[in-house]
Amino acid sequence: MNQYKNGEKILTGQVEIPAVVREAADAAYAAILAGESSQTIYYNRRKTKRSVRRAIVIAAAAVMILGTTVFAANNYQGIISLFGQYGREIPETAIPLIQTEVTQKETANLDALVNFSVREVMCDSESIIAVIAAKPADSTKYLLIPTDSEPDFPVSDLSMPGVTEGTVGEYAREQGKAMLSVNAGIYMGKEMLSHSARFASEEDGTMLIMLTCGNIDTAKQLSLTCKTTFFSYDENGVGNFEDIIRNSFDFKVTDNSNEETALFAPETNEKAAGVGLIIEQSQLIRTELGIYTELTYHIAEDATPEQLKLIEEILWFEYLDENDECWESGLSGIGSVEKIDDNTFIQINNFVRSEIPDTIKIRAYDCITNTRYGEVILNRR
Repeated sequence: MNQYKNGEKILTGQVEIPAVVREAADAAYAAILAGESSQTIYYNRRKTKRSVRRAIVIAAAAVMILGTTVFAANNYQGIISLFGQYGREIPETAIPLIQTEVTQKETANLDALVNFSVREVMCDSESIIAVIAAKPADSTKYLLIPTDSEPDFPVSDLSMPGVTEGTVGEYAREQGKAMLSVNAGIYMGKEMLSHSARFASEEDGTMLIMLTCGNIDTAKQLSLTCKTTFFSYDENGVGNFEDIIRNSFDFKVTDNSNEETALFAPETNEKAAGVGLIIEQSQLIRTELGIYTELTYHIAEDATPEQLKLIEEILWFEYLDENDECWESGLSGIGSVEKIDDNTFIQINNFVRSEIPDTIKIRAYDCITNTRYGEVILNRR
């Protein structure tokens, strides 16, 4: 579905916000590290270029987590185990979508210090999840660190058993290893599929990079490119940003998912109480990975200046179950709001749900103050 681009500003403070929304901020950071900066996004199947005004603003209001590192002690780590280490489970129906025998052209980086490959990948019609393995050429000489870490960060951030004291840089010096910061991104053609990234260290020095991103193609056979980067730090912890090593390799993935769609709308163009918006409709797409939603709404003619500011910056809609609990956020990391024209917006989400209901309930709220507004009921058409 939706992808993300560089945002306009950063909101600070601790807020209550859907977990998937914060992951939009990751894409901006990943794009900077990769030396790329996309000025357009792709919106689901229509692949229409549109500018995003609020996705990163809402995302940045939450804690920036380009990817807390975990330590993978098992001999083999993949999508299931990595999500499990973050307290998330892959739906049983989605497990057959995981592909371990990936057709790829493995490419060593230019000086062969780090080799990258796709360990596992899965996709449905809306999103792609891939685990990229970055392996040092010599684990006795090089310590791979994720892009959300730096030499002066606590070494405990790397989640290595028994290693808790000091900084990453101090640990590297004690081990006599040079630090290499690694990152990766997925492209479809020339377009970067902006993503969220999480990292895991393995016992042999391999760094796993789990990427989740949107699928902008309607084909069942996808040809993708993994672009990789790494750079070194000197013994004083200064990054060699002038000599970032970039490379890429191609790989293929098959969309084996099944899809069900449904359209929901209120009985009339119902105004969301207190926020100056008219709810039009919500499209739901169900696959084995969960449910993707597109909520369309527009500004009411009598919206106040205060409501207009709320709409432009910090408004979000929750999806509620029969107990008024929020739907659980999905695995894909999709969550954003697009401004389609001067008055119309589309909010896009992904949720962990196995069935499309007959009725859905949404509620607007302020991401900063946590103020909840009136609910709107939408019925299946």
